Amino acid sequence: MITNIDKKSLFQATTSLSILLLALLLLPNSGLAHPPSGLTLDYDGSAGVLSVEIQHRVGNTSRHYIERVTVSVNGEPELEENYNEQETRSGETLTYKIPAQNGDSITVNAECNRFGDMSETIQVEGVPAESKVLLTAGLGTETEVPPVDPSTPTAASGLAIAILDVEGNTLHYSITYKGLSGQPTAAHFHSGGSGETGPPARTIFGAPEIAGVPDSAPKGTSAFITGSWTGEGEQPLTDELEEELLAGNIYVNVHTELNPRGEIRAQLERQD
Repeated sequence: MITNIDKKSLFQATTSLSILLLALLLLPNSGLAHPPSGLTLDYDGSAGVLSVEIQHRVGNTSRHYIERVTVSVNGEPELEENYNEQETRSGETLTYKIPAQNGDSITVNAECNRFGDMSETIQVEGVPAESKVLLTAGLGTETEVPPVDPSTPTAASGLAIAILDVEGNTLHYSITYKGLSGQPTAAHFHSGGSGETGPPARTIFGAPEIAGVPDSAPKGTSAFITGSWTGEGEQPLTDELEEELLAGNIYVNVHTELNPRGEIRAQLERQD
């Protein structure tokens, strides 16, 4: 048997619950707020464009929307865009110009203005490989490791210009030098980064002698030399060495009697 007091308490509880449910429906950050339900990414390698399709169904696109989109490449922030409205009630499609190479990882995070976010990651593929890459090196005494002999002429210098034919697996190069302390004893492409010493990867002239390159330098302390480094024969240009070239980890070194470990040197650096 329900007494009048019990009926009153039940009525008050029911009324309070109804008011609470109504409030939850009307509050901006109510349970109706939700993060994106889907995130689809596509990268056009030929154009360098990232397409982001966000599934986020809402009732009012100016009150409930995707507020922020962030993009990172290989874990490093690339861009952040903020919005105050959603394109359609079902979601939106966005495009961004993002520089990336094959094998890179692109991560996108889409954040709702009311509640929650969603992330998705893709691996980049389909970026056309460059067929020709220009590399240059301004040779000098100050970059030698170890340092040159104090009596080395300060005018000793040089310049290397090279074209890497990626498809043909060949490096065509021209090297000029002047003002050296004496006729060079040898010159090489060395494997190693800036400030490091590394082994010869390819003879330009001198020892170790290989077919197709001069066994000695032109007479005098100044000269101009051309040649090609291919993927065949002795000291070939391997895929690994090509990667080192493109990463700036190959340097040109010209050796003399005064400075047998190198008188002028510089890293080959790509020019985009």
